[in-house]
Amino acid sequence: MFSFAPSNAPPSGAMAAALSMTRPDDLAATVIDGLLDQQDIAVDEVIFGCANQAGEDNRNVARMATLLSRLGEGAPALTVNRLCASGLDAIITATRTIRDGGAEIIIAGGVGIDVARAFRDAKTRNRLFPHIGNP
Repeated sequence: MFSFAPSNAPPSGAMAAALSMTRPDDLAATVIDGLLDQQDIAVDEVIFGCANQAGEDNRNVARMATLLSRLGEGAPALTVNRLCASGLDAIITATRTIRDGGAEIIIAGGVGIDVARAFRDAKTRNRLFPHIGNP
């Protein structure tokens, strides 16, 4: 069984957008909890794609999102870095794992961080976007 839950949320990296100050792991945790609200499921694993993690995002985004969600320490998590198409590769990896009998339910997707990170960093934001100021 496949469940597809697309998000129509605005990109978190858009300068001064509503989600521009939200960290990717916090946003991903919200998505995980939203899926748990919709379905009574036992999640076997969480796999997210995220390219070029650096600075405050230099961590396993999938694991951090899992820990921040209601799943807590109960589900293993994996972050895939395939540069372009990391989220797609995470979904492919999840599909193969389910197909091969390694799991029944995996939450998979991707996050992006580059522009959002620059906006959250006050020094970079003020240099690149002096008209925005400090939120």
